[in-house]
Amino acid sequence: MMNTPRKAVRPKAHATPRINTLYRLVASAYTRGLYHIFYEVFPFDLRDTAKRYVGHLTSEDLLQWKDESIAVYPTRAEDADGAREGSVCLDESGDMMLFYVGQHFRETPEDNLNVPTDPSAVDASIMMIQSRRIESRDVFDNIADKRVILSTKQITEAGLDSYTIHDPEVYDDTKHRYLTFLAVGHQGENIVVFVKEEQGNFKIKKLLPLESEARIETLRFFSLDKHTFALMESSRQQGPETSIIPASVNLEKGTIKLDLARARAIDRGCDASSPKLAWDTRRLPYLLSALQMHHDIKGIRGMVSTPKRISLDDGLPLLSLHPLLARRLIYPEAEVKIKQTHYPQLLSATLEEGSFIAVGSTDIYFHEGHLFANRKKSMPQGEDRLPVASIDVSEKTCEVQVLIDQDCLEIFAAGQAVSFIVVDSVPLIRANEGVKNLCVYTLNRFKS
Repeated sequence: MMNTPRKAVRPKAHATPRINTLYRLVASAYTRGLYHIFYEVFPFDLRDTAKRYVGHLTSEDLLQWKDESIAVYPTRAEDADGAREGSVCLDESGDMMLFYVGQHFRETPEDNLNVPTDPSAVDASIMMIQSRRIESRDVFDNIADKRVILSTKQITEAGLDSYTIHDPEVYDDTKHRYLTFLAVGHQGENIVVFVKEEQGNFKIKKLLPLESEARIETLRFFSLDKHTFALMESSRQQGPETSIIPASVNLEKGTIKLDLARARAIDRGCDASSPKLAWDTRRLPYLLSALQMHHDIKGIRGMVSTPKRISLDDGLPLLSLHPLLARRLIYPEAEVKIKQTHYPQLLSATLEEGSFIAVGSTDIYFHEGHLFANRKKSMPQGEDRLPVASIDVSEKTCEVQVLIDQDCLEIFAAGQAVSFIVVDSVPLIRANEGVKNLCVYTLNRFKS
């Protein structure tokens, strides 16, 4: 029998829109002393069938977020029925260029103009909007500063169904700007499309099939310590999986080689989707994802994960809580319990074989080289998302951290993460004798 959900409040360490649904992430960037998050939002409806706009959040410290005005809303025929998915890059002055997919419904049912009659009744194009600096704020002029990068006609002439395109990712080098996006071919295969900018115009240069059993939702290439990787989200039966894969990429020639045998799943919670990569003040990469909720918190049904630092250890990608947040966790708690209305807490401990920690109704236990997170007792009946997640641990003991923020648990161990949404009214943290060095810290809401 599931516990009665407590009266929830807005999460503190996880960015959320002021009202309504955050669906997927679009992009993140750091410029002029501010971190920016762009996300798909339904400003007038909580349902996922409503038209999507692009919302905008800003922060000085990756912790306290300000809800800005809507960044992208319909003003042209090409995005008359919403905007979705994309990425962002900076120009020489620090202004942001936000690339996204604009959509126009060719056919809609008579009783609901907000949805197409079927998925193929959508004309999609890739668009770009540029920010302007006005009175110390970065704003987006949806009338003057928006243009089409690749039209529906250009996409269909390349042999693609425009309604299948998604996840445009933009890259800059010293000479050119490149764009890649994903599409689904007529045979159902994943296709990576390479686009190059020449004299201000973007042209499709190459289509490259990508072998995968599942549909690829996100594909971003990045370099770290002279290594090249692909950040990939793929849809599977039990939800999305985010992996980092060693890769060899040549954008000029339009070639990709993914070392799938060395793919490393980095977030196994299956509540985290649309992973997006950005670079912080030290030019080090961090990862954000969207977390979907199965219940409403004061009109909010989605949030953004806390930023995760990506680092390398002997060429192996590792995830950890971003240092900007970790260094704010400076108040050790005398009581080992969840303070539901308090600022977020971080639990840290060392687990030996057979030991467990119960965080509310979620059991975290270490058995035969695997750290398991079991949230069955805190899930509504009939919920089809993954109830149990696991992290592979090669050591005989497991160092674990758990960030507790209202209904969100983010668990870190062995350079991997589990991001879970739970509904919990149990305030206790329990542990057995095999747990060592158990500590709980509270996040300092003030700047340190």
